[in-house]
Amino acid sequence: MNKEDLVTLLDKVISKLQKRDEILLDRENKITIKSWIFSEYEIAYYIADIYSKQHSIPKKYLKYYIKTTDNNRRPKITITNKGRQILKSEFVHIVISKRLLAGGSLAKTFLGEDKNNKTIVIKSASGWSSKKLANEIIYLRELGKYNEVSLHIPKIIDSDISENDTSLTLKYYPYNTLSYHILFSKNNTEEIWRTTKKVLDFVSKNIWTKKNQITPDNYIETFFLDRIVNNAEKMATQSVLLSKITDKKTVTINGHRYINLLGIVKQIRNNESLQKRLRPPYLQTIWGDLHPNNILIHSDKFILIDPRGDMGDYLYDLGKIYHTYGPGRYDYIDNDLFSVKVTIDTDINIKRRFFIEHPSWKSYNKLRVLFEKDIYKYINKSDENWRLRWEFLKFCIYATMPLFLIKNDGVESRALMGYSNAVIFGNRFLKYLNDHGK
Repeated sequence: MNKEDLVTLLDKVISKLQKRDEILLDRENKITIKSWIFSEYEIAYYIADIYSKQHSIPKKYLKYYIKTTDNNRRPKITITNKGRQILKSEFVHIVISKRLLAGGSLAKTFLGEDKNNKTIVIKSASGWSSKKLANEIIYLRELGKYNEVSLHIPKIIDSDISENDTSLTLKYYPYNTLSYHILFSKNNTEEIWRTTKKVLDFVSKNIWTKKNQITPDNYIETFFLDRIVNNAEKMATQSVLLSKITDKKTVTINGHRYINLLGIVKQIRNNESLQKRLRPPYLQTIWGDLHPNNILIHSDKFILIDPRGDMGDYLYDLGKIYHTYGPGRYDYIDNDLFSVKVTIDTDINIKRRFFIEHPSWKSYNKLRVLFEKDIYKYINKSDENWRLRWEFLKFCIYATMPLFLIKNDGVESRALMGYSNAVIFGNRFLKYLNDHGK
């Protein structure tokens, strides 16, 4: 491996670790540096150790992010002082200036510095994702007018909105996300839940109450069903594998056969009375992407980031918390803490599993129980169809996600996990309808 290839590997490893994305490397590919033999897999661990200040993953968790190409095995790596010195000497003149931020935002998001050398957050987007960032800017500016809200949302330093390119500069808050604290056991479950309740109390009192409007008659059709179908069509252009999956009438997941995504949508679309019951009483101001990786926390402070910027159903905000605490485990998808395989013949057969051996798995299980126990506190008492919508939104949140997952990183495995979650939750919704005579 020449110097240029080594620097390329360094850049790949650091950028992936900064985003908390998996790195697949060949442990059989041997590389000699100053008579010392490494595999590229080992070098990645040395890079993670040497540049530990450039990413936020604790050493004992690196094995969940640095993986081998042979079935994602995680053989033990011993980092020696001699090996560290050799590789450090190869990187001595390299300065890593850009720090990418973890998360699934469609905008490119990284840390920079202003003219006074203060750290700032820079977000930029172009094309169809530019509109989302523009919505975020408008939304943050509007909510920033309220004193009680401004303390818990990012401060805008500068912004520029154009038809195809949008940029946003924000104040930097040196806090980790709520997801980070769960994944890496920085707080116990009770502390995490207290923070979650504090956020939900704030959102229910200070965000949901700002504005409301009449729900359009075609809301379910246009905002959910059409989006699911359109996203599936776009996704098929991004991935040959996923295009083959969406074409099938049924999908088998871990040995269970399910009605496929578009079949679920068709059943809902053909039931006008159901769509009427699924419409929320009214639309209101919501955060729109209220999941734990969009909640920065430090001591008793919290900052909400990456709003969607739309009017919507308050249950959607609750659903975004639940899509992480519940069985869908979005954090595990976003952090590549899973394995998934697909075989295609006359049927689509998906075999998948979450890494339940990860130390945080039990914490998420406890959070799910606590959430399901306390959700009633945030339900509008006059909202008679909330339970029906709640089951529906579990499906919709994942059904609109796969395109986003593959578009963001080009990783089919994440999209497959999101897609299979959508199929599972969609079939559970249909069963709920059948069991309750809806």
